[in-house]
Amino acid sequence: MREKKHGKYLNEQIKAVENPLPEMRETFEEEFNLLKKLCKNKKVLDVGCGTGRPADKLAKFCKRIVCIDNNKDILDVAKQNLSKINNVKILEEDAFYMSSKDNRFDVSYATYNLIGSIGSKDKLIKEMLRVTKKGGEVIIFTWKRDKITTSFLKKYYKSLGFDIKSIDEDKTITNKWVFERVDPNLIIDLFEKNGLEKIKIKDIGSVWCAIIGKKA
Repeated sequence: MREKKHGKYLNEQIKAVENPLPEMRETFEEEFNLLKKLCKNKKVLDVGCGTGRPADKLAKFCKRIVCIDNNKDILDVAKQNLSKINNVKILEEDAFYMSSKDNRFDVSYATYNLIGSIGSKDKLIKEMLRVTKKGGEVIIFTWKRDKITTSFLKKYYKSLGFDIKSIDEDKTITNKWVFERVDPNLIIDLFEKNGLEKIKIKDIGSVWCAIIGKKA
């Protein structure tokens, strides 16, 4: 039913989240543990929320979560998945031009390598920083740049129905899109450039890392 309603690619995305490969299951668990700690009793922004993971589990620990994405079909799935959670708001928005006022959220995060799927990394970070309160945290999750992750991504993108044309530690080129694997040092440079401090990198499972910075 979902495949007919949403199309083949989105259907595969849903499967990848609902029935993740073992490496992703481990990564999702560690991501949730980190976010639960950082977002507890706070107002949170989920940028590029996709189908509503991890907001579905995280919401009960937060004051409020606002989830944004610019893909209407994906948001339809998120609305279905999050429909029974009262403190979640879902908006169709461009991450580069958010409607939120300045200094609204305690934590803003972008997961599932959103930063590797967009053009301007700097613009995304600037906008996330704008809507985050002083002393709040900005978190970017991205793929690791190592051979273990490269090997995993060959399996992962194939499970989504993509044909891989080339893959290395910098990016994966498929028959549909190019997915960058952003150097964490580049993200750190952009964090510093935009005034974030106390920056750290944390391993998230076997294939992701998180770059975390605090708004001065």
